[in-house]
Amino acid sequence: PELVDEAELAAEMELLTEQSATLRKRQRELDLRLAAMAEKPGAKAPVPSDGTLRRKKEREAAREKRAAKKAERRDARERKRTARKERAAAAAAEAAADDSANNGNANSADNTDAAAPVPEKRYDDLRRRNSLEELAAYAAVRQQIASELLSTERSYVSSLALVCDTLLKPLQDALAMNTPVLTSGEIQQIFGNLSALRDRHVTLLDALEERVGAWHDRTPLGALVE
Repeated sequence: PELVDEAELAAEMELLTEQSATLRKRQRELDLRLAAMAEKPGAKAPVPSDGTLRRKKEREAAREKRAAKKAERRDARERKRTARKERAAAAAAEAAADDSANNGNANSADNTDAAAPVPEKRYDDLRRRNSLEELAAYAAVRQQIASELLSTERSYVSSLALVCDTLLKPLQDALAMNTPVLTSGEIQQIFGNLSALRDRHVTLLDALEERVGAWHDRTPLGALVE
């Protein structure tokens, strides 16, 4: 990517700030003159120009758009909170039902159940209750979670690679060629161990793809993130 001269960028930002301040000052002067004219006896209120009316409408439309987006974000957050509460309540109800069923069958259950992995124990509980529908639903939920984990990890690794390849590597190359944009310390302060983090998640992604590619109802995933 093309490197930007920081001094040139700073000078341009300073110029834009000065111009913006000048425009605000001019706007205040015009407002004061309009107010003074309106206070004079017999003075007629100035008629705004088409450009002034258009800019006013544009500002009002922009404010309304921002308010609508803010309301949408607020509603989305509320929906997410409600969904989380509902999922938590459903999980609690399911756990309570499982505990009740396990207590009822405690005398006849095998001692090996307590040491079995969670997916194995869950399947055994459902089989003892002859709940084929619950068993199928549980398997579908686990497969969906595994697919979402894989999709999220792919997206995360892609984002890490984008940052490393388009930002970190050019800065390191410039430093190696004695044309630094940032010092080694500044690069370390900004990016930290990003390259090592990418390598770790690439390894995790490979393991996830292998597990999900050979998926069956009792495929474990927890060991990958221990």
